[in-house]
Amino acid sequence: MKKRVRLDVEAVGMQAKVQTERERVTDWMLKLRKTRKKSNEQKTQQKGRCQN
Repeated sequence: MKKRVRLDVEAVGMQAKVQTERERVTDWMLKLRKTRKKSNEQKTQQKGRCQN
């Protein structure tokens, strides 16, 4: 029975690592999208200035 408990503890530990990595990747993606959105907005503003 001890082996089963150890495996469960290992599984929980691995699940926590995976969850942490998912959160890190999600944060990274949100920052990337925000940066791209800002960049696109700046390009749009610059194009508007050039046309005037």
